[in-house]
Amino acid sequence: MSLGVISNLVSLITGGFIYAVLTDVKIPFISGYKQAAIVLFILGLAMSALAGARDNTPTPVFDTMSKPVLNSLMGLGVLAVLVFVIVLSGVKIPVISDYALSFKVLAGIIGIKLVMTRLYFFLS
Repeated sequence: MSLGVISNLVSLITGGFIYAVLTDVKIPFISGYKQAAIVLFILGLAMSALAGARDNTPTPVFDTMSKPVLNSLMGLGVLAVLVFVIVLSGVKIPVISDYALSFKVLAGIIGIKLVMTRLYFFLS
């Protein structure tokens, strides 16, 4: 199986997971939004790593992607890590006041990154 197929499968699994959590479908081993945010972060990290591996062969995407798009994607990745650290540490800030909201923020960041990368390669 190629990296492109695996990357697309992980993206579909992530989308299905977000939909299931937001519609209150019972998922084994996920008892709340905190566990769901942890799983979502791991899925998002896997998506990012697989997309990087997929897009860096044979010509590295860092050489071909425009700097504003690349910097935006990196900034969103850093923001996702910060949200994840805030979730794990239990710090309450106004933007992320509870675990449900932090899950939604993380899902939004991952969704924006996915749409940005797909649109960039579709339009270029």
